[in-house]
Amino acid sequence: MKKNINISIFGLNLSTINELKTIVDNILGADYSIYWTNIADTNLQVLLINHDFFDLPNIKKIKKDNLFVLKVSNNLDLAGQIQEQNLYLPLIDQLPLRNWLFNTVIPSLFPTSTTTYISKNEHTNKIHYTHFQNILLQLKQENNKSKLLLLDDNIQIALIDPLANSIWIDPNFKKNTHKIFQLVHADLNSIVHFRHKHTVQDLQSGLWQWIWDHLSGETPIYHGCYRLKHWPQPAANAERKDILKLSAYFQQGNSIEYIQQQLEISPDFIQRYLFISNILNIIEEISAHKTQQYLNQNIESKNAENTSSVRNFFSRLRKKLSI
Repeated sequence: MKKNINISIFGLNLSTINELKTIVDNILGADYSIYWTNIADTNLQVLLINHDFFDLPNIKKIKKDNLFVLKVSNNLDLAGQIQEQNLYLPLIDQLPLRNWLFNTVIPSLFPTSTTTYISKNEHTNKIHYTHFQNILLQLKQENNKSKLLLLDDNIQIALIDPLANSIWIDPNFKKNTHKIFQLVHADLNSIVHFRHKHTVQDLQSGLWQWIWDHLSGETPIYHGCYRLKHWPQPAANAERKDILKLSAYFQQGNSIEYIQQQLEISPDFIQRYLFISNILNIIEEISAHKTQQYLNQNIESKNAENTSSVRNFFSRLRKKLSI
């Protein structure tokens, strides 16, 4: 039987509350029953609270020895980290929160529990999707005449030439910081270094594959129908076949639900494909009336109507001729 945990989130806007609830449910939901309660609940065990409200008199009254509290605030430089009871948003890396829950909260709430979280993904170099959204946003805002360096803190990852639609990527890149990626204007030495040491790629194809290789499991959830505008060019690996299958279906314009029914491909794989294609603007959402299956159904319906009309005509003709 699952053990219960009473959690409250206080003083944050609704969208942030819902996002945190989803993340906590994903982290703990498989092993524990989460009860989302209010801040005044006497059974409250975990509290995530806006840091501005932490020292208010009414809040001080509810503090107790067995209550675990994180003060939540926004800080792009520390995004995702937990330091001295402070959780910093945006939550671009869920690992610190996961570690805090499993290695601090759970052992204290349930000391006899044998459940221990091993942080096996701590050095996997997988990157939260918001990092990539930030890169593409910066790229759109930059002057296309400038060559750009993509940085992880002070580590040079790639050289981008938007005017030539080209990119040079360091294949040995490993993300080791919690900093948000940055685009800066490239200096001459960096331009020469990347062009001499790394292989040039088409900008869109290079970014598509790079994001695919480094994207963590979490993405936004897409619904509805989509049409592919340009095919991605995936690397020759085990996933290439499924990526090309998805491209073929989305090129025709199809609903996600229909594609899931036709292909034995996991929903997470499809959502991953859609996220990358969407931020690179190579796919567009369409109405259900423009999907291939809708057009096929229309053709079948018209054919059935035509067949029925012909049958009715001959039936009436036979009656007139008494055949």
